[in-house]
Order: sequence, then C-alpha cells, then structure tokens
Amino acid sequence: MAKRLAVIIALLFFAGPARALRPDARIFHLDDSVQLAVLNNTELLLEEQNIAIAKQRIKEALFLFFPEIGIEANTTKYSSQYPFSLPPSVGSLNLFPSIHDNVYTGRVSVQHSLHAGQGDTLRLAQAALKQAEADYEAIRLDIAFKTSQVFYRLLLAQEQDTAVAELAAGARKLLEQLKPSGWDEVAAQGSLSRFRALEARSGQDIVQARLDFAKVLNLELDADFRVDGRLETRQVAADLEKSKVWAMEVRPELQAETYKAEMDAISVNLALGRRVPSLIIGAGQEFVGSDFPLRNNNWFVTFGVRFPFSYDYWSHVRKKRAEQRQGQLKRSELQDAVRLQVMQAYENLMFWSKEWPAREKAWDGIHASYDKAVKLSPGRLEMLQGTLVLLEAQMEYLTAIKEHLLAKAGLERAVGRTLE
Repeated sequence: MAKRLAVIIALLFFAGPARALRPDARIFHLDDSVQLAVLNNTELLLEEQNIAIAKQRIKEALFLFFPEIGIEANTTKYSSQYPFSLPPSVGSLNLFPSIHDNVYTGRVSVQHSLHAGQGDTLRLAQAALKQAEADYEAIRLDIAFKTSQVFYRLLLAQEQDTAVAELAAGARKLLEQLKPSGWDEVAAQGSLSRFRALEARSGQDIVQARLDFAKVLNLELDADFRVDGRLETRQVAADLEKSKVWAMEVRPELQAETYKAEMDAISVNLALGRRVPSLIIGAGQEFVGSDFPLRNNNWFVTFGVRFPFSYDYWSHVRKKRAEQRQGQLKRSELQDAVRLQVMQAYENLMFWSKEWPAREKAWDGIHASYDKAVKLSPGRLEMLQGTLVLLEAQMEYLTAIKEHLLAKAGLERAVGRTLE
C-alpha cells in the first residue's frame, strides 16, 4: 500500500503546506482520461472515416450484382435532304427527309454484365472493412496504453511534489528553530541544498508530466487540471508462453495482416479473372415518332459474350503475386516483432514484480527506524539528514509502484488483452 508521510510530518511539527491547484480544477480519473483521449485522438478519428469508406465500398460492390437501368427521352429538330444518323451520344437514330422537322424518342433499357470479378470485388471490400476495423482497434489500444503512461507519471509527479514540498518547508522551519553554527551549519545547509534540488526536480517533473498528459488527451496546454487516483499495485499472474499464444490470436495488428493476406489472394484472383469471358445481357424498348402519342415502337433483347485479351495480362498477374509474397514476408516479420514485444514486456513485469516489494520493505524499515529516532531524540539537527533518507526512499518506492503498473499495462498492450 502507498503510505503517506503525513504522520511523520505531524510528529515533527512540520507545518509546510503542499503546492496545490485551484479547487475548481478539472479532475481526471484513469477511465475518464482514456475515454477522452480516444474521443479526441485525430488518428483514431481518421480511422473511423476509413471504416465508413470501407462500408460504402461494400455497398458499391453489391451494386455490381444489379442491372443498369436507363430511361432516356429526346426531342430533335432537323432538316435534311438525304438520310443521316444522329451521333451515338443522342441515340444513333436514323433520320430521313420528311415533311416533319421534329422527331421525339423515348427509350427504356436494362443491361447487365456478368463477370468473374464481381464476387471477388465484394469479398475484397469485406476484407478491407475487417482490416480497417482491426487497424482502429490497434490504434485504440495504443491510445489507452499511452494514456495510462502519462496518467501514472503525472500521478507519481503529484505524489512526489506534495511530499517534497511539505518536507522541504518543514526542514526550513526546523533549521530556523535550531539555528546551528560551525560544522553543524555546513551540514544543515547541505541538507537544505539537497531539499531544494529535490523540490526543483519535482516541480519540473510535474510540469513535464502535465504537458505530456495534456498532449495525449488533446487538452489546452495551459488547462487547469489534476489526476486523481492511488499509486498502489498488486501482483498479477502472467505466463510467457500463454502470453505469446494470446498475442498471436488477438493482436489487432496481426489480424489486420491476416485480412491483408486475404486481400492479396483476392487481388491475384481478380488478375487471373481478366482472361475469363463475361456475359452481357440487355433489353430495351424504344418509342419514336414525329407526333404524340408515339406509335412507332421498337424493342430488343441482347445476349453477348465478351472474350478479353490484354497484352499486360501476365505482367499484371506476376505483379499481384509478387505483392502477395511481399505481404507474407511482412507478416512473418511482424509476428517475430510481436513475440519480441511480449518477451520484453514480460521480463519488465517480472523485474518490477520483484523490485517494488523489495523497495517497500526497505522503506518500511527506514520508516520504523525513523519513527523510533523521532521518539528518542526529537528536534535534533540529524533529523534533516534522516528526513532526506526517508524522503528519497519513499520516492523510490512510489516510482517502483508506477513502473509496475506501467509494466502490467505494457504486457497487456503487447498481448492485446487484459491479463485478468
């Protein structure tokens, strides 16, 4: 548990106030911080649009299975001495010399082309949507991890800044009361110098931690806020082999590469499908006349087969197969990188799982000795040096707790799921 120095300060009659923010400052908890960081992250917002685009591409691919319906109406004024045809853009209608100088046409047509790439195009769009969703989840996990990092660093900076400010003020007050001289004054000034250095460092740490926190959450850099939480941790069960297996199964980056492999295979099929004949089906009815109602009706039904021939067929197929092999190499490299991340995160967690209890035990020992010394000989100059030792031990202990919390979050990010 995270112990406080308030009891010790009371024993020493240290009355120095800790640095504090305004009471109306905005307060962030860890869950609130993660939620706001997710909402405000530009990269995640862009990925949401990629998902929206992928969904519309699926609809576009579905529309390829529907026939094209056309409705057209034209009115033409002409004068001719010889028969001629209108341009294809207005219907390719044959016109002849006539006493009428107007002709009206109406046309309704249905046309559909059946080819091998329609199903592959739909599957390609569906795989692209899954890849976009996996990319979104990977970015969301990154944001949650970065938010945890800046949250715990700011929380640690607040804890240390409070402890240092209170004890530094108390040390100055004690020195004023004792008024040492000679070598005692030199030792006292040295202790005060160390207090001042710790105070300056803690002040700088909290400024940097606040800036990092505001940047990740996309807040105003001069916003007035603080984080609220407790720097405490507990041991968690972690198994390296299980973590590797989980990472291979649930890491969104690997899932995205799996969908990329599916897209590469579909792209090869699309390239091969360029040699497959396509079937064209069409039907329509046309109404032509110089006066209304139009009585000259024409209709047609068409069936056709198109055999595609292209000079770049094999070069296109070879390019798609090379891209497929390139994707396989990238996936293999990513899998190795994920395994390495899991191993590094696991070893880091194991280190801090042993280190923070050791630092807690050391701080407990110093704390007990300090309490005993205060009761036996209060108000002596040696209290300054003892307070420094106790403060540094507390800061190291709080740092170990923060590192253990981040090590746990790092392993969860490397695995892609919570450990509990």
